[in-house]
Amino acid sequence: MISFGFETSKISSNSNFSIYLQQNKFNFIIIDVFSLSNVFEELKTRKKLSNSIIARISFGKNQINDLIELEEFFSSQIDFAQFYGIFNFIISIPKLKYFTKTTIQSISRIISKFLLKLKNTRFMIQFPLIEKRKKFKFNKKEANYLQIWKKISNLCDYNPRLGIALLVNDDLPIDLYVSQWLLEPVQLILISSNLFISKPKNSVSLSTCYEDLIHKTTEKRISIILKEESLDLISSFSVFSIEPNNFIQDVDIFQMLDYLKNICHQKEKSEWEQIELAYSNVLQNPLQPLSNNLENQFYEIFEKDQMKYSKYQKAIFNSLCLIKKKFSDSEKKAVVIVVGAGRGPLVENCINASLKANLICKIYAVEKNPEAFQVLQSRQWNKEFEVILVQKDIRNWICDEKADLIISELLGSFGDNELSPECLDYAQLSLKPTGINIPQSYTSYLVPIYSPELWIKLNLESNNKETPYVVNIDNYIELSNDILPCFTFSHPNPNQFKNENQNQNQNQIQIQNQNQNLNQNQNQIQNQNQNQNQNQNQFENENQIQIQNQNQNQNQFENENENQFENLNQNQNQNQNQNQNQNQFENENQNLNENQNQNQNQNQNQNQNQNQNQNSKPKSKSI
Repeated sequence: MISFGFETSKISSNSNFSIYLQQNKFNFIIIDVFSLSNVFEELKTRKKLSNSIIARISFGKNQINDLIELEEFFSSQIDFAQFYGIFNFIISIPKLKYFTKTTIQSISRIISKFLLKLKNTRFMIQFPLIEKRKKFKFNKKEANYLQIWKKISNLCDYNPRLGIALLVNDDLPIDLYVSQWLLEPVQLILISSNLFISKPKNSVSLSTCYEDLIHKTTEKRISIILKEESLDLISSFSVFSIEPNNFIQDVDIFQMLDYLKNICHQKEKSEWEQIELAYSNVLQNPLQPLSNNLENQFYEIFEKDQMKYSKYQKAIFNSLCLIKKKFSDSEKKAVVIVVGAGRGPLVENCINASLKANLICKIYAVEKNPEAFQVLQSRQWNKEFEVILVQKDIRNWICDEKADLIISELLGSFGDNELSPECLDYAQLSLKPTGINIPQSYTSYLVPIYSPELWIKLNLESNNKETPYVVNIDNYIELSNDILPCFTFSHPNPNQFKNENQNQNQNQIQIQNQNQNLNQNQNQIQNQNQNQNQNQNQFENENQIQIQNQNQNQNQFENENENQFENLNQNQNQNQNQNQNQNQFENENQNLNENQNQNQNQNQNQNQNQNQNQNSKPKSKSI
């Protein structure tokens, strides 16, 4: 759904602009950042109103050559807007003549700084669709706003919160410029009120070239801004709220809005286009139906492609008509195998085509997914047809009877990325040599493209840019006029039947080689058995020798123990003798001591006797 906005350069304190939002006239309004103070009361009373406001900020002309002043001026505007709860910004940039390499780097650095600092803030840089010139000449080498944007986006690391607001001026849009700009992440397109042409009965219109431009932006789901240039809407806001029947200029504005809405809704999308729209430019991992069983929602999406099944039914009808012509009188029933039957759309196509071709078919519906197989079992088929349900992987199943026709829808987005060729080569084992396969052949092609939107998503969502993705791309250009074939697969595989005899001979040779190998293996086994027996005998002999050695060692050990025991007894006897000798020596010492004591006593007695003798002699008188 396309959103519509409004921008005016004149907002006063009595401009009750929220009425335009409340009555669903516009989804959002763009206001110059320094005019936010004029609507402070409305922002204060209606807090959610700030989500519907985009603040316009700019890089001043006077500060463009001074990096410090440039950043301070830019920062002051953001701080002022965030004070009022505004987080969405449109950046007005200087004219082309002010841009130098240094200027681009400075602006990029400042924007990148605030993108990293303010995680919930979005910036849109306003660029003119075509630069105003007296004489326009397209020059690829000359600097232009598109090149400036690419440099800024690159220096800001392709941040997804940085986009483009494209201003459509009174210069007629050139298809080359339009297509190049719309490849970039354009989020808003500003349509000037001066571009509208007055028509009778107080109506307005745009020239055809501008209508075509709006159609292209609508396909990209780009929001549209009606930019007021000359109308004084200050009074009209207030008049609208007080005397709604007295204003004229507002009627013109709303007629412009209604005209834009009418252009955007002229082409209604079909149900399938709406389904595709939900997957536009979305990185999807390829399905792997062989390793993962698909969920019911995938089958439901597949079956909504009525064009595909209509083509299948037509191809089945043509094939059955060819088969019918080849049939003999005895053959009245065709055998059909549906590989990967899913929930049964191809089975139903086959029954319808058979009724139209007036040829009864015996249908084998082969499906490995147990959940999808239950759906097949619950379906009621035409009783004239024999529908045999087979829950098998086609690579592990061969039909008991050869089929006239094999039908499948196993093709992946790149032909073979879901292993369709491998599965159908196995299915071919159940096909008659004259049988038909649908599809019969398919070729994958390659071409380089340029898509900034996908590049931004790859940088944001994936670290592996070599990973294949399934993408419904609607925003790209091809970089080459040559779309080159990559590979082709054909079914039935023509080489399979041509080489059938060779395969049989090869199989016989393989069997002979296998028999020879088997005989060689048997001889090797016999030799191995003989070697094992020899080794066993040698092992037993070695064991006997080891046992004998162990017995000898045991006897020797016992003898050594006996000798040690005898030595121990001898030592004990020697110790006893030593103890006896010691005791005897001690006794002798005692006797010696006693004798010494006796001698001493005798000596004492002798001394005493001598003393007594001396005392008993008469004493001589002195003269």
